[in-house]
Amino acid sequence: MLFRSGVPQKIVDDFFAAMRQFFEKPDGFKMDYRRDKWPIMRGYEPLLWQQLDEGTPRDLKESFYIATEHAPDHPGVVGKWPNHGANPWPADLPGFREKVEAYFYPMLDLGRRLMRLIALSLELPRDYFDEAFATPAANLRMLRYPPHPDDAEPNQLGAGAHTDFEIGRAHV
Repeated sequence: MLFRSGVPQKIVDDFFAAMRQFFEKPDGFKMDYRRDKWPIMRGYEPLLWQQLDEGTPRDLKESFYIATEHAPDHPGVVGKWPNHGANPWPADLPGFREKVEAYFYPMLDLGRRLMRLIALSLELPRDYFDEAFATPAANLRMLRYPPHPDDAEPNQLGAGAHTDFEIGRAHV
């Protein structure tokens, strides 16, 4: 049986087109949105910025982070909780925000649906995880892996060995 996300293909295509539109911009443009300039660590990470596998060369990828947004009066923003606030949307990139959000929020809903399937597979009530995902601190990391250069260092990869984590309750 083929699993379908429920997200129309046009939304997926528009999202990938928006990603290409951002990553094709000159470095100077992208650096205006650099992640370390943003108070809650969202935004752009340039090529060779990250080193996921300690002791190896820096990763051959660039990325742009967004996450669930919170209004300025949200308790997490007022209290300066980690990862609570607004995203650094490029104002001079028409349609970027709309296309990214049109993809991000349905994917967030897909994650909630998958958690319900996981609950059922564990013979738990279907809504067992619902409260933990009512207001998740979810993020979306858009990645671009350029062609691997002929002069790359030994063991230099697009993304070094790592483990992803963070399924759980966010601050509300």
